[in-house]
Amino acid sequence: MEFENTLYEKEEGMATITINRPKALNALNRQALLEISSRLDDAEKDEDVKVIAITGAGDRSFCVGLDLKAV
Repeated sequence: MEFENTLYEKEEGMATITINRPKALNALNRQALLEISSRLDDAEKDEDVKVIAITGAGDRSFCVGLDLKAV
């Protein structure tokens, strides 16, 4: 899967999934939801990961919810 809408980092037992659509206030479209699901699966399978954090890129919003333009 090509990841266009999320970033993934792992450090000291913590996986961080970042929704990376700051221009859209990190609104969730179908692709972003699929990517988040895939990233969660990857973290779950990794025995080194003890904590998963989900965050949003930019400084205006964590996530505004569903991208209504994608409906």
